[in-house]
Amino acid sequence: MVSTGNAIAVCPECLGGLSTPSLPAERKANIVVNKDNSDVTAEFYKGANEVLKIAQENKCKLAILKSKSPSYGHCLIYDGNFSGKIINGYGVTTELILKSDIQVISENELDTIEL
Repeated sequence: MVSTGNAIAVCPECLGGLSTPSLPAERKANIVVNKDNSDVTAEFYKGANEVLKIAQENKCKLAILKSKSPSYGHCLIYDGNFSGKIINGYGVTTELILKSDIQVISENELDTIEL
């Protein structure tokens, strides 16, 4: 975790115990698998819970998340088949954060932030 000013950078995959770099992963329903078909669901959910805990401890009001990610996807994610197809959906971390009082946007929506 790196804290700079009022921003906190976190990586749910690292917080969940996955290595960096790691194999590409995609979410399909409530399962997350990486490119070699290993189930990494538990690691993604563990990391998501750690990110939410950090956000709540720091009273975060806004989360800027990476689009299409199996962790951070906001409204759009890959279809879970490693086909490159994009579908409507949320990453594991995004889904959890949306259940809290934290606003969520993707990096593509930075111009919508009112400071």
